[in-house]
Order: sequence, then C-alpha cells, then structure tokens
Amino acid sequence: MPARRSERIRRREEANAAAAVNLPTNSNSENRLHRVRTPNAQASRGRSRRRPSITFSSPPRSTPLRTPPRVRIANRAPTPHRLGGVPFNEPMEPELLFMPVPSSLVTVPNQGDAIATSRLKKEFNVFAKGPVDGCKAELVDENLFHWIATIPGPPDTPYEGGCFKMDLIFPENFPFQPPHIEFRTRIFHCNITISGYICLDILKGQWSPALSVPKVLISIMSLLADPNPADPLELEIAQLYLRDPEKHNEIARQWTHQYAKP
Repeated sequence: MPARRSERIRRREEANAAAAVNLPTNSNSENRLHRVRTPNAQASRGRSRRRPSITFSSPPRSTPLRTPPRVRIANRAPTPHRLGGVPFNEPMEPELLFMPVPSSLVTVPNQGDAIATSRLKKEFNVFAKGPVDGCKAELVDENLFHWIATIPGPPDTPYEGGCFKMDLIFPENFPFQPPHIEFRTRIFHCNITISGYICLDILKGQWSPALSVPKVLISIMSLLADPNPADPLELEIAQLYLRDPEKHNEIARQWTHQYAKP
C-alpha cells in the first residue's frame, strides 16, 4: 500500500512538472474532447460564416447640413386672407349672408319648468315695452324659449351703424344654465366665428342666474367694442387685428355695411 501511494504521488508530480514547462501535447484532440458547445452553436457558426456583420462608418462632417433658403418669387401677388372660403375683402354670395339657425347641435325646447317659464315671461315683458339700450327682442313662432335679438353696433367702432341679429335659445332649466346665442348676421370679429358662435365667458363657466338678458346683450356689445385677440375663435382675424388694426377696421366696416344694414 505505501508503495502504490508513493507511485501515485510521483506520477502526479511528474504531470505537474510537464504542464509547468509546456510539454507538447495533442492539443487539438483534447480541445475537441473538452470543448463545450451549446445546442445552437453549429447553426450560429453557419450563419456567421454566411452573413458576416459589416459596419459602415461615414466620414465626419466639418459643417452641419443646412436646408437651402427659400426662393422668393418676384412679381407674384400676395394670397388674400380668407375666412370661410371667401377672401376678406370680397363680398359673399347672398345665400351666405345668414347661417341656418338654430344650430343643428342645439335642441330648441318648446316648454320648460315653472321657474324657467316665469323668468322668461318677466324678461320678455321688459323688451315688449320697448328697446333696452338699443337692443330689441322678439319671439320665434311664439316660443318663449326661442328669441331673435337685435343689437346695434357700438359707436366709434367699425360696427357702428349696423344692426346685428342673434338667435337666443334658452334651456329648460333657465336661468340655472346660460342661453345658447349665435349671430345670424355676418360679422368680422376675432371672437365670433363665421358661423356665428361667440366666445364670451358669461355664456360658459362665468354664467350666473342673476344675469338678465339685457345684461347679456350689453356684454356682447362690449365685446364688439373691445375684441380679445388673446383668446380668438378666428385666428386670422386676430392676427390681422394685432398686425394691422387699420386694415382690420376697414374690412370690419365693409362687412358691417354689406351684411348688417338696418
């Protein structure tokens, strides 16, 4: 037993010595025997040989690329501003003078609750006695919830001398909700669309049941006298109002004379 043990120790020491001095061995066969391959190694090797990866590099640019400047063509007339498909300075067709109202998105009620009926009767009796600050109102088909109001153009404005008609449609629970108001008369104003919609805070989130119809109409007249181009419905008109007020007022007067005659 001791001899066999010493023999094993001697062979181990000889093997370690041979490895230390890098004795030649059959490395190819050993590598083939001890190489660990994954199941897809052969397929990966085949693909890498068929489609080697190639990286393309572009030379560095000394200056960044720039788009060529626009060429301005001389002797070309400027494109006129347009609103609703019609140039600002050209008259509309007669059938475009008034929009079909009430709006198809708004339902006109024939009756409402007792509070709304009583309030509207009181409101209309004020106009039945005569104009209020130049504003007039009449019923449509004897419907207390559908009025046509007329307001005059404020003095010292491009709308002076015009009479502007509007549809007033009251909800069934008036005055707890604001009326729906649309212009029937064409008007050149940045806060009123070509189809007649109005951008006014008291007709939306700032409505109060304490507001009466005359106060609402006077507020609309104030909007005509003092446009708000910071919150426009017609962006092109607002830009013209800021860029060239004289041109804006000229077109507004032209529209007033053409569409808002008394």
